Parts: sequence; structure tokens; C-alpha cells
Amino acid sequence: MQMSPISSVAELGVEVIAPLSKCRIAPENIRQAPLDFVDDETVALAESVASKVRMIQRPVAYEEDGLFQITAGGRRLRSVLYLKGQKRLPAEYKAGLPLILRSKEDAVEISIAENNIRLAATPAQELSGFRLLAGKGLDPVDIARMTGNREAHVKRMLRLTQVSPRVLEAFDRQDIDLDALRAFSASSDLARQDEILEAGMFRANQVRAAITSGSVRATDYRVKLIGLDAYRSAGGRVEEDLFQDSVYLLDVELLDQLAEQFIRSEAAKLEAEGWQSVIVQDNTSVPSGHRQHWLKAREMTSVEAEEYAQAEQVLEREDATEEELTAAEAVVARIDAAITEVSAEDKAGISVVMGVQYGHINVFYAVPVEATGDGPSTSSNPAKKQAPAFGHAGHERMTQIATVAIRNGLASDPAAALDALVSHQAWTCFRAKSAGTSYALPNARPARCSDVECEGANLKGDDAFASSYERWSTSLPADMVELYDYVEKLGHDDKLSLLALCTAMQVNGVEVREDAGRPEAWRQIGLLARRINLDISEQWTPNEDFFTGANKQRLLATLSEMEVDVVPLAAEKKGALVTIAAKAARMKRWVPGLIAVLGQNRAQAEAG
Repeated sequence: MQMSPISSVAELGVEVIAPLSKCRIAPENIRQAPLDFVDDETVALAESVASKVRMIQRPVAYEEDGLFQITAGGRRLRSVLYLKGQKRLPAEYKAGLPLILRSKEDAVEISIAENNIRLAATPAQELSGFRLLAGKGLDPVDIARMTGNREAHVKRMLRLTQVSPRVLEAFDRQDIDLDALRAFSASSDLARQDEILEAGMFRANQVRAAITSGSVRATDYRVKLIGLDAYRSAGGRVEEDLFQDSVYLLDVELLDQLAEQFIRSEAAKLEAEGWQSVIVQDNTSVPSGHRQHWLKAREMTSVEAEEYAQAEQVLEREDATEEELTAAEAVVARIDAAITEVSAEDKAGISVVMGVQYGHINVFYAVPVEATGDGPSTSSNPAKKQAPAFGHAGHERMTQIATVAIRNGLASDPAAALDALVSHQAWTCFRAKSAGTSYALPNARPARCSDVECEGANLKGDDAFASSYERWSTSLPADMVELYDYVEKLGHDDKLSLLALCTAMQVNGVEVREDAGRPEAWRQIGLLARRINLDISEQWTPNEDFFTGANKQRLLATLSEMEVDVVPLAAEKKGALVTIAAKAARMKRWVPGLIAVLGQNRAQAEAG
């Protein structure tokens, strides 16, 4: 029976004694070094050979033209030659070096497997071996089996062999390191790789930024909106960065077109229903000149209630088929639409608002506000609005700080978290007609922690939050049934601790811009802050990075709020004022007004 390349690697070889003068390091050996090269590891191995232990493993080689080319065990050969030079060679090695002869065809595979099993090869050395194997036409599965590596690792290493030849030459010359080579592999455009190399970009961060320039990640809001499959079906091209586990979309113009078409299509469906108008916007705020309107739902009939309950049971079943789930979802959607059905006459006076944000379309309703001049405006987007005091970036940073502070407080206060969760769930289940990003606490849908990370801002409570998250993320079972059993057996305090963390993970009060407000979210942020007795100044004060978003006039006004004499500072440049403001804020525990009032009760707020 003819053996495959894989099985032949495992075939027992022939044991021989090879004269030391005839032994060489094979070209296929991924650990290349001169025969007279001696390092600490060679000396340590030589001492082992000279001791009672002797050489536990025989080197592996193939014979060619009267020479024995060692594919696995070059360090063992050098250790024996070292002992010979020291005149300490044990008697059993004077006749030669004991070897196991194998086929030359398997030399590379044996070398990689040998070095992975023993002293792991460096990534650069391993890559050289994979390049040789790829040249032999072996696929990743075979290479993984031969070398003892995971298939995913093999695929990544083989991806490195597919970069531009000039990039590989630069790597061989050590002009670029392995991280930079990985960054180059994020694109299959060899010409683009050469351009970046010619531009003198050798560092990994430079290469990755240049190689992905003009593309967008698959986490982009437009991709979430239309789906990656729709983009690919339209002929959109993608590149995968196997080392960053990222997917990049190359045809951004096509992506924009598809997203716009999708939004127009959804808007057209609503327009066909006969509403007064369909307003499309990039936020979930109530449009200027309107106030939010909630559709009134009637009670379900007994038949509808029974159908609805049966559909919900199907949706909760783990063994439900795709067809059953689709049918159940259709029943729920039909009944929801029926109980909130609006007459054609009423529709003529109601506008539908499509708030496109974070890759989702949030639909709510609004009616025009009579322009009588009576009463306050209900619009969250007034026609005229002053520029944010600390810039939109500063406004976003403050809302991030508040969100993280609320999360930290809830995570360590189970009683407060329980109150917050129960209150919010009661509101969304029994009163609110829709939920989504308009609230700081979405419906049992954890906000991504990356959405509210504050780079450079360390808050009191961060470590406790991280510790709680680490505990539960590592201890909760991955299987749903096992998880339910696990939680059921927890003590009361542990259940409250887990509930507190889950509640905290749902908080998101971040506003990317001051003029894209989320009033309902910030009403909740204030209530939560008061419940956990939050004092922002104990957790954070503005640093220089924060103050750079303000102009000189605002910096002087801020210093005046801190009771700093600004007269001598009037001639200072903005950079100096930024430093002074950060120092003063730290000393006086000053925080901007937007978040300074968080945690105060009504009497304190009015007094302030």
C-alpha cells in the first residue's frame, strides 16, 4: 500500500552511526546555525551528553552524496562537536553520532514537528518552514497534522507566505519584523503592499493603518444595517485580517449606496401606510417642531391572547425549528400591529420618525407642535444652539464618565441595581410602546463595554467592576440548561451580585454629540446617580486631554468658576491655560456642571 505524506512521517526510520566529519545541518532544518556556534543552551546540552544521562533522543537525518543531513537535532550535533573540541567526548560517540535515517521528502515536516515538541521555534523560523511546505503544495490540514499545530495557526502562517515577494525579502533582511509582516497580510493587493514598503512604512501600526485606509470594518454601522451577506451579494469585496480577527470592506461607495437604498426602502414601506410624513434622521431625538406621540393599544381579544401566548412559548423553546420560529414571530408581529392599529384619519396627523443610529432603525411617532408661543418647546433639537463649551468630544467624554460611574456604582450595590432593574423593566413592559437607544437601560440587552470606554480616565470602581465581570464570565456555564441550573443553586447574595452586574452592563448614557441628545436616557442617569449616592468628583476630575476641547475664553470662564484669579492669566496661551485648568480641577475636585449635579437630591440641585 502506498503511504501518504502524513503517514510516512510516522514511519520508523533506520538507525545508523554517522561519522562526525560527515554530519551537516540540513537546508530543510528550520534552525540554521554554524556547526561551531555555541551558546548557553548548547553547553547545557553538552553537559547532559557528557553525564550519565547521555543523549536521550537521536537526531533525525537523511543521507545524500555521502553526507548525513540532520533535519532534527542540530543542537545535539553541535553539543557533541563542542565536547570533541573540549576533548571530553564520551567513548560511545567516538565512532560517530547515532542517527535515525528518514526520507528527505519529509525533512521539513520533521524539522517543524521536532522543534514544536521540544524548544519551540521562533515565529520567523517557523515561517521559513511553512514557506517550504507551502511550496510543496500541502494544504493547511495536512501541515497542521504533520507539525502538531492548530489548523487556524497554520492558515495564519500560510497567509504570511502570500504577501508581496518584496515584502518577504524585507522580512528576510529583517527590515520589518513579524508584526509588520502580519499587518501587510491584511491585504491581498500586492502592488499596494509594495507602495507602502517603498514609502518607508516599516512599523506594524503604520502598515496596518495604511493597508486598511479607505476601507471600513465589518462592525461599521452601515454593515450592521444591511448585513455583510447583502454587501457580498452585491459584489462587494472584503479582506480578512487573520491576526486581528477583523473583516474589512473595500467598496465603501457601494456600501453607502446599499445602506441608502435600504433606508429608502424602509421609509417607502412606512409612507405607503398613509402617515402624515416619514422623517428619517441619524439620531433618536424628537424632531424639531414636534413632540413624541405614543400609539394607544387596545386590549387583546381572548383569541389573540391565546395565539400570542402560544407564539411566545414557541419562541422560548430551545428545540424550535427555523420554520416554527418564523411563524411565531409573524403571529406576534401581526397581533402587535392589530392592537395598535391606527385609523387613516389619525394617521394623517401623525409622523413616523426613523432614527437610524448604531446600525439600527428605531421607529417612533411624533406630532407637530402648534406654533402658538405658549409653553416650553418640546424639541430636543432647537433651531439655534450654542457650540458645546468643551466641544462635542468633551461632551461625549462627560457622558462616558457618567455612564462608567453609574455602572461601577450599580455593580457594587445590588439593592440599587435591583430597584433600577425592576423599575425599568416595569416601565418598558407595561407603559412604553417601544424601547431602544432612547433609554440608558435597554431591554435586557447589554451595551457593549467598548462603546463607553474612556481612554486615559480611571474611575473609582473600575477594578471592582472588572473583578465581578471576570468572576461571572469564567464561572457561568456555556450551555443554557446548565446555566439555569447553576443560577438556581446560587445563594441569595450571589444572585443579587449577578443581577447587579447584569443591570450595570446595560447602562448606556453616552451622547456622541451635544446636539444629538437623549433626554430620556439622561433623566434615568440622574435617577440612578441619586440612588447610588454618586459623587463624580470622587471618581474623576478633568485632565489636560479633556480641556483641549475648550477655547481660551471657555478656559478662563472655567477657571473663574473654580475661584481662580484669571486676571493675571488673560495673556496666557491656550496650552498654558489647559495645564492650569487641569491642575486646578484636580486640587479643587472640580467637574463640569453637566455631570457635577449627578447624585444630588432635588434640594441640593436647587441650592447649587
